[in-house]
Amino acid sequence: MQKSIQRYLLTAIFAMSLLSLFLGHPVNAFADSSDVDNLSFIYIEKSHVDLGDAQRVALGFDGTPSDEPVALYCANTASEALIRFDVTSSADNTYLFSSSVSAAGVYSLLKVEYASGATRIFPDDISDQMFSVGEVSAPYRLRSDGDSDDQLESVFTDDTGASFDSLESAVDVISENSARARNWVFVLDAGHGGWDSGAVGNGLREKDLTLQIARYCRDELQKYAGVRVIMTRDSDASVTGVANTTNELIARAQIARDNNATLFMSFHINSGGGTGAEIWIPRQASWYSSFNELGESLGQDVLNRLASVGLVNRGTKNDYYDLNGTQLYYPDGSNADSLSVIRNCRQYGIPAVLVEHGFIDNRNDAGLLANKSYLKKMGQADALAIANQFGLSKVAKPDPVVSEMRDGKIKLSWDSIPNASKYAIALCKSDGSFNTYTYDCTGTSYEIDGLENGKTYTFLVQAYANGDWNTYTSDDYLTCKLIPSPEAHAEATGDGEVTVSWKAVAGAERYAVAEKTADGSYRTYTLDEKGTSFKVSDLANGVTHRFLVQARVDGSWSSTADGYLCSAAPSGTVRPKVSAKAGDRSVELSWGHVPGATRYAVAVRQGSGYKTYTLDCAKESYTVKGLSNGTSYSFLVQAWNGSSWSTFSDADLVACTTLGTPIMGKSAASVSSMVSLYNSTGHIYPTIYASKGATTINDFCQIVSEEANAEGVKAEILFAQAMYETGWLQFGGSVKAEQCNFGGIGAVNATAGGASFGDVRSGLRAQVQHLKAYASKEPLNNPCVDPRFEKVKRGVAPCVEDLNGRWAVPGDGYGQRISSLAAKACC
Repeated sequence: MQKSIQRYLLTAIFAMSLLSLFLGHPVNAFADSSDVDNLSFIYIEKSHVDLGDAQRVALGFDGTPSDEPVALYCANTASEALIRFDVTSSADNTYLFSSSVSAAGVYSLLKVEYASGATRIFPDDISDQMFSVGEVSAPYRLRSDGDSDDQLESVFTDDTGASFDSLESAVDVISENSARARNWVFVLDAGHGGWDSGAVGNGLREKDLTLQIARYCRDELQKYAGVRVIMTRDSDASVTGVANTTNELIARAQIARDNNATLFMSFHINSGGGTGAEIWIPRQASWYSSFNELGESLGQDVLNRLASVGLVNRGTKNDYYDLNGTQLYYPDGSNADSLSVIRNCRQYGIPAVLVEHGFIDNRNDAGLLANKSYLKKMGQADALAIANQFGLSKVAKPDPVVSEMRDGKIKLSWDSIPNASKYAIALCKSDGSFNTYTYDCTGTSYEIDGLENGKTYTFLVQAYANGDWNTYTSDDYLTCKLIPSPEAHAEATGDGEVTVSWKAVAGAERYAVAEKTADGSYRTYTLDEKGTSFKVSDLANGVTHRFLVQARVDGSWSSTADGYLCSAAPSGTVRPKVSAKAGDRSVELSWGHVPGATRYAVAVRQGSGYKTYTLDCAKESYTVKGLSNGTSYSFLVQAWNGSSWSTFSDADLVACTTLGTPIMGKSAASVSSMVSLYNSTGHIYPTIYASKGATTINDFCQIVSEEANAEGVKAEILFAQAMYETGWLQFGGSVKAEQCNFGGIGAVNATAGGASFGDVRSGLRAQVQHLKAYASKEPLNNPCVDPRFEKVKRGVAPCVEDLNGRWAVPGDGYGQRISSLAAKACC
């Protein structure tokens, strides 16, 4: 933690303008004193002054004094003569006193006079702040505003007794190198961990739950100003790494000691058959007697808040240590607390409490503990009680980010803080001191120049709002390594192509080029570019693409901040140019690659809408199957460019007519497949055909196969047409079942009965011959029994779809429906 920085600038006439930078709220080390109180620091400008020269003393107060200081008195340590120092300037609760000294001797601080006429004496440990006048000399010490409680840290000059060069430089050193900042330090101890699981029950482990609750507590506490949170563990590991409970508990308390903690809170889960929350607090004892009252106050608040979460309030607990008659005692002889962390922290002067967040072996409590939202509420309840106990407040503070890194430069940016009139920016040095760049930045960004590439820097930004600088902790520091980002430019240079170029970065080993996508992720094109340009191809045209170029310097990549992005929008092909090739009940579509397309959609026009076949075609071709032969279709292909589908109009549709289904050819259907299809319809085979040569449907299909193959006609076409024309042999029209006319030959209208045949085979042979007449110019293999064979123009309809308007009038879809049935007959 760092302390508030109060900087003093001396003018040529020794007037002081005091600018308060990084001002916090120091611990009031003199709150219980009747002497001069609320001091945050004291500074004596010179350890030695010549007779008649001016001496200056600065006093800083924690908050605005209720009674205005007007003078300071120093006493000669030998003669006890007094010298009055009058206030010459003041700002932000800091007062500069000045006086000329005409008598030699060693002088110490004595008292302060206030506007009301009252005077207050400096405490003994401050009154020995000394300076010498004339021939004598004396050491002096500085009152550090990082000191706490009733003890003051002495800071002496060097062995020669020389003072700092000026009041300005001295106060800088005091402020920046103070031993401890005015911040609340809360040590959160997630009980158990590592080799120690703690209590187990209902599928839960104590060590897991305590860590989650402690983390939630930490996250809430860090929202408050001036708060530093330290976790004894932040993973599933013990502090010592050794399976020794005694040493483990001591080590946890030592973390609080080493960080001068304000409070130590240990998080636990109970077991043993009870229910609800309880909190163990320091017992009543004369050793740090106030800890019991603090624990009771904090404990009741914690329990009340946990009760609102759903845990029964079991009250506060405390006890003294007694192990088989062996008792432990504090240095003043009072009985020590029973719990190790409370006892050991109290030994160090640190209040500690231990919170039991329900019983892991209680079904109701475990139900809450198994729910992360309740664990979060428990952690927040603990934090809110701590905040209430110590009067914490949430104050907005800058949260800077690196918005730009260039050669030797880093630009910091942050969100505006309400009521902030200015901002201070400082470099945090390795020794804990600061190098302040400005106290008067009125914007929300600041560029720092003169830095070294490849070097790591830590910065702090503070806001001056409502008359004060915001407090801060080390969590508010921004640490970054200066890896200059290339100054890049993007230009569209072709169809789906952009060339990214940049200025060389000194010391760069190589460069990376990536594109930032719409979802915020990056698509990396190269990690090993040695030159200063890179061509990116296969980009979506008509879309603005954002590119990032990074330099690899000293083993690290430069920033990915949006400020380094460059952009360009290539132009060129955005829609697929599609060609279509007709197939048997299918159409093969193909198209050229569309730059930037990651997939394609294929659809067919249906009326005023579309039927989509796929939205995820990864290739530049797609075969649409299951179509009707001899049918014209209009297809549409769209490209997906990563964020949207390509637009289209009717001009983008490609039309294609499928091949017809040949009537002639080798049969694909078997007798059994035709029988199976017929039986699947549930129709009853007509008994009349028993006397006409086909007793069963199996006999019927056998004849279909024989007659079709005799003339080279596909059996499935003959079967499908017969089933379509007769309604699966149920007839019902002008043609009757006994006519054995399965193709409606001669039934030219609704009343015409058509031809009649003596048996099933004759009827099917006539139908086969009529089909061959339309489909082929080849002669018949069997004697002609088709009465209308000569009326057909031979070979005019090689495909069944060509029968539309010929075999059937008007016949729209006639051939397609037969073709569809024929396909089913082949299965």
